[in-house]
Amino acid sequence: MPDTHSSGQGSSNGHVAWLAWAWCALIVVSAVRTWVVLMLNRPADDNILQAAGSATTFLGFIAFGVTGALILSRRRRCSRKG
Repeated sequence: MPDTHSSGQGSSNGHVAWLAWAWCALIVVSAVRTWVVLMLNRPADDNILQAAGSATTFLGFIAFGVTGALILSRRRRCSRKG
């Protein structure tokens, strides 16, 4: 396994991981905020199944954000020598 700290790639990967988790946090906060606003503005005759359906949709957005952040924060840079 190559040493990434001596070549300077470790700090670059750290910046990518930080940016990925920042975007993930933005996605989570935006999805939760939007869902809360939708729930507060829903009609009185709205049933629990419609609320659960919209919650499932927003959980899907959150899952994609977390998955993307995990992939980007765990990736290793490939370097070719030669």
